[in-house]
Amino acid sequence: MLQRTSFGRLGLIIMIELTTLVMRNFRRFRGDCTIPFTEGVMGILGPNGAGKSTILDAVGFAFYGAVPVLVRTVKDDMKHSLAADDEPWGVELQFTDGEYDYKIIRMVKYAPGNLTPKPEVKLMRRAAGSTAAYATYAKDDTDVKKCVQRLLGMDYPSFSSSVFCRQAEMALLGNMNPADRKRLMLRMLDVDSIDAALKSLRAAKRDLEFRINSTTESLKDSDGNDVKHLAQARKVEAQAAIASGKEDLRRLENDAKGVQEQLDELASEIKEQYAVRTGIESARATAKELMHDRERVKTLEAEKAKIMTRLDELQSAMFTVDARLAEEYPALEERLTELAVRDKELLRRSMDASACVAEYQNLSTTAPCPTCGQDVDGTVLERLIEQEKKGIQQIDEEAQAVLKEYDETQSKLTTAKQERDNIQANNETGIKIKSVKERLGSIEKELCELKAKPRPENIIDPDTVDEQLAGVDKAIEKLELNSKSHRALLETTNKSITDYREKLARLDEQLKNSNSVIAEYDTKKKNATGITRDISRHEQTEKLMNDFKLYLLGRIRPMISFYASELVSAMTDGRYTRVELDPDYRIFVYDGGAAYDLDRFSGGEKDVVNLALRLALSRLITERALEGAEGEGENNDNNKSFVMLDEVFGSADTERRRAIMDTLTGLESQYGQIICITHIAEVTDMLPKLVTIDMQMDYSTINENVWR
Repeated sequence: MLQRTSFGRLGLIIMIELTTLVMRNFRRFRGDCTIPFTEGVMGILGPNGAGKSTILDAVGFAFYGAVPVLVRTVKDDMKHSLAADDEPWGVELQFTDGEYDYKIIRMVKYAPGNLTPKPEVKLMRRAAGSTAAYATYAKDDTDVKKCVQRLLGMDYPSFSSSVFCRQAEMALLGNMNPADRKRLMLRMLDVDSIDAALKSLRAAKRDLEFRINSTTESLKDSDGNDVKHLAQARKVEAQAAIASGKEDLRRLENDAKGVQEQLDELASEIKEQYAVRTGIESARATAKELMHDRERVKTLEAEKAKIMTRLDELQSAMFTVDARLAEEYPALEERLTELAVRDKELLRRSMDASACVAEYQNLSTTAPCPTCGQDVDGTVLERLIEQEKKGIQQIDEEAQAVLKEYDETQSKLTTAKQERDNIQANNETGIKIKSVKERLGSIEKELCELKAKPRPENIIDPDTVDEQLAGVDKAIEKLELNSKSHRALLETTNKSITDYREKLARLDEQLKNSNSVIAEYDTKKKNATGITRDISRHEQTEKLMNDFKLYLLGRIRPMISFYASELVSAMTDGRYTRVELDPDYRIFVYDGGAAYDLDRFSGGEKDVVNLALRLALSRLITERALEGAEGEGENNDNNKSFVMLDEVFGSADTERRRAIMDTLTGLESQYGQIICITHIAEVTDMLPKLVTIDMQMDYSTINENVWR
């Protein structure tokens, strides 16, 4: 229904209709106060001081936030004074453009237990007429402002000028001097933006002229010579020097390459001579070592022969002792065995004799002889006992002699055994034999090692080594002197190469600079041509804008006069049919065919003329915004927006109020919504739709019960 676009000074403009305004603890309104808007003419009635103008501020605040013009004083608080510290406050506005339904929320809330304000600002939308939930479209103050300006096509001053008609503005139009009136009207119509554009255009033109002058001056040097010509000359000079320098550089590089090759050959020869010297030194050391080994072999073999002789002597002595011990040791062992047997025999005989003595001693004189069975007398018995005892004594004496000889033999056997062991292990001869054998083993091992060493085929004579080394050292010295002179030559050549490369680099830089100067010159020349064209376009644009300004100035005043005349004629029932702004923007009202200054008329008549001028101005602002809209005409029903009139009935009498009301009703073809805010109760019967404001001592509320 309402979707309509045009291209105004801020871009795309969309005509809208308001749907609902909710004010929560906003200024004088306490709690949630809701105003439902409808199409056509509607009224908002309330006594002075009830907060009627706050409704205009609430709509502006919803769209644009706390712009300075909405904050009445520095100390002004938009939150109601009776609202608790943690109660939220703000506004919520719903509107539609025919394609989408929109909702703007600007609310300040508080977290529980925290009095730090948390602003909630967001713009939401849904398809027009839909009952679906709103989707967020923008969600902070900056984004919401941008979306609103893009949606409405204007900033707050332009929005306020075209939508809000306040009583103070209407009186101001009539009471101010003509020059101020002209400036105000042209500013409201945004004609002053043409002056700003012209000023900006002239500043840009001056900047272009400065740039063209600077560019032209930069094409010459301080002596007035052409920069490009000088750069081209330097370029040719640099190119010739580069060609010559490159040829010299190639020659020097070839020379350096040849010297380096000779140096490499000399280094190879020196290396070879050092290798020869090392070989000679190594050969001398090998020869000395070989001669030493030979002498050592002779010495070791002589020592080995002596040791073998000594070993034979020691082993012969050892053999003699062993032979003697081999004869004595078995005889001693045999005799020791015989003595042991004899000792046992004597021990048996002694024991038998002792048993006989004991038996004889136990016999009585009347007892028979145990041997012969005859009676034994006492004398015989004693003789027998004495005889046995003598036998025992002889046995004991013989046993003692056997034991003595046994001990002596045992001692000899032990001594012989120890002597044999000492000879084998601990005596001097054995030790010497062991030592001689160990030394002999060491000599034989060393001889094996010496004989196993490799023997070079060509053995150098150590006596000629010094002479050979002196010859090699002399050759090395000569080669190194030659190498030193070549290194000096190479260093000089390389320095010349470095100098030439640096010179070529400087020439290269000079060539680049020359090319850069030439390219910059050509670019500046091209830019100068472009700047000249831009200056010409700026001059043409300036002329067109001046012509357009003159056209607007010539059109605005007659159009305001024409629209105001229509409205005045309607609101005065044809008594006054013409209102005119002269070229100086003085206001004249025609009465009976004659033009009279506005001051001639009564206060009520002045209010009618001022209202007509303000509505005419609003209409012209709207038409300017709609100019150029493709496919849209003045009679298109979609070309409708809304206008809010604050105390437009003024001091008009009942008849004139009705005429004003009829005129406003007739404006429904131009405005989809006409919202009249007034304190005059007499006009309520004239308003087809009405909502009232109830005013209490400290707050106001919207009385929806009287809505019709």
